Amino acid sequence: MQSMRKISILLVVLVCLNFTAKAAFACMCFGSNNAKTMRDAAAWFSAGAHASKFIFEGSVTKQEVRSGSVGMPAAAVSMTTQGQYRAVSVHVVHVYRGEVGGDVTVRTGIGGGDCGFDFDTGKSYLIYAIGAGPNTFATNMCTGTSLLEEAGAELRFLRGEAPTADDLMDRYAYYLKYLPKRTGTICGRVSMADGSPFAKASVDVTQIREESLLPRTAGDPDLSKPDGRFCIRGIYPGRYVLTAETLDYDHDLRWMAYYPGVALRSEATVIEVKGGDNLKGMNFKASQVSVYTVSFRIEASDGTPLPVEALGVMIDPGYRDELAYHLQQQRMNDGWFTMGYVPPGHYFVETYLQYGASAQAQKQLSKWRMAKQEMDVKGDAEIVLTLTPAN
Repeated sequence: MQSMRKISILLVVLVCLNFTAKAAFACMCFGSNNAKTMRDAAAWFSAGAHASKFIFEGSVTKQEVRSGSVGMPAAAVSMTTQGQYRAVSVHVVHVYRGEVGGDVTVRTGIGGGDCGFDFDTGKSYLIYAIGAGPNTFATNMCTGTSLLEEAGAELRFLRGEAPTADDLMDRYAYYLKYLPKRTGTICGRVSMADGSPFAKASVDVTQIREESLLPRTAGDPDLSKPDGRFCIRGIYPGRYVLTAETLDYDHDLRWMAYYPGVALRSEATVIEVKGGDNLKGMNFKASQVSVYTVSFRIEASDGTPLPVEALGVMIDPGYRDELAYHLQQQRMNDGWFTMGYVPPGHYFVETYLQYGASAQAQKQLSKWRMAKQEMDVKGDAEIVLTLTPAN
């Protein structure tokens, strides 16, 4: 179980570390740190040998996740395995550098630490990119790509206009001035079912997203206080569910809740957050549930021995928020893939071929179709997953 977008091209590392999804800490950007003002940063990203070969304005018409890799992002370091990428359809409106026109595809990472830039469908952007094929380009959150309405310093530099007072601000001071205006805050108190304070709970928000993309998340980095109070800052505008939880590993128990104090995602109240919002009094109560151990064994339908060491098991509830249990298990113990602290609920389970499996194992397993099934977790269980012939 497990949590903005870069406000501007300024201090992208700082923003990445503090206001993106929790998993995005692995992305690190380099290059513009010596730029003191917003104008300096705009010049660094837009001019010189290091600058992107293509710079253009465009609106995002649709997005989808595809299999494959966009490679190591330029001017960035990512520790996330590249197995998927985001294909973003962009209608080009204005070009500042390079030959770009019409409708193009911009590739970027899907998020979660791979330095992917988090586009929103229907919004307009200033895009810094490299070529990646016919009418295809690649970008990431370290190139200078920005939401158009937040790219004032860069646009004025590219258009040859004089800088404004904001453009000449220290980058950190600019960040402190505009972050509260472009993001929201949620504060409240979380308590136990009997009304006592729910202290040291992980309190988070998860975006409700229509597309099959990683949702934005944010949380109180200090957990809930001794009296149950919490504040979540730097929330990018959008629709969110608010959650709280903690685990008692010694007794296999979990305290959890969705705002306004319900146990099911379907009953949660969706909270609309706008830039500059300071939502207070978001109080709710948590309840106690048991968590379980579920083990899986993989076998062939006809009993043929399988290279099970090259396989893994993935369990997923079909939705994503901070209370959802997602796990890919690759380690076996006595032939079983065991997952602990699984909350009760309905899950989708499937087997998969592990990355880096030997050529021999891949050949053997190519004869079999991966197992997929649904299951309800109501207690400890041992489940057999059966592979059937591919043809």
